[in-house]
Amino acid sequence: MLSVKKILPVAIVVLGLTASGCGASKTLSSPAGSKPQAKEQSTTGTDGSGNKDLKKKNSGEEVQPDIRDGNVPSVKFNTTFSIDRAVPIQFRYAILMDTEVEYLSNTALYNFIDNWWGTPYRIGGLTQRGVDCSAFVQNLGAAIFDIALPRTAKEQYDASHRISISDAREGDLVFFNTKGGISHVGVYLQNNKFVHAATSGGVMISDLSESYWSKRFVCAARPDTSLAIGH
Repeated sequence: MLSVKKILPVAIVVLGLTASGCGASKTLSSPAGSKPQAKEQSTTGTDGSGNKDLKKKNSGEEVQPDIRDGNVPSVKFNTTFSIDRAVPIQFRYAILMDTEVEYLSNTALYNFIDNWWGTPYRIGGLTQRGVDCSAFVQNLGAAIFDIALPRTAKEQYDASHRISISDAREGDLVFFNTKGGISHVGVYLQNNKFVHAATSGGVMISDLSESYWSKRFVCAARPDTSLAIGH
């Protein structure tokens, strides 16, 4: 893990760039212990469109664009947030996801991701010794969003309501056709990013605009409310 002393100077620089509206490409850091990623599954947050850092305000709430196809999923900005109360995990993932610290209010989610980061992909795997995509999503859904998802990607797809990517919010699911039918699933975060267990790099964050994923993207979906634990 990176120490607060090491992450704060980097975060301050990045936040300064964001505040100034700079749209230049930046090299982003990955969490400690992460493995080199395949080109099509990079986690650098580049959008390939040249339209980074475009934001507009609507009634005091900022909206981040979906740089993949022009839609604009909204992300609530925490107006009560004080930068003095930010924790290292928020700075680390703000850099990784090329977004503002204020958007990362769900620290439990990012601590969960950080804990699983780099867990190797293993078909049929259920634990941090090895996990497949649907088992990772199942674990995350139960631990963070209190939903009991089915075991496989296809079953999770069938138990969810299809939504427009423009309506996607933190915790929704994103489905892909990587080898025929619904064969891969991840959890949408924000700023076009999703977390998943990839065959090439294990648990990681990728961008929907990356060539590999944009070509295989099927849809975004929201788990049925009947899946809520204790429902």
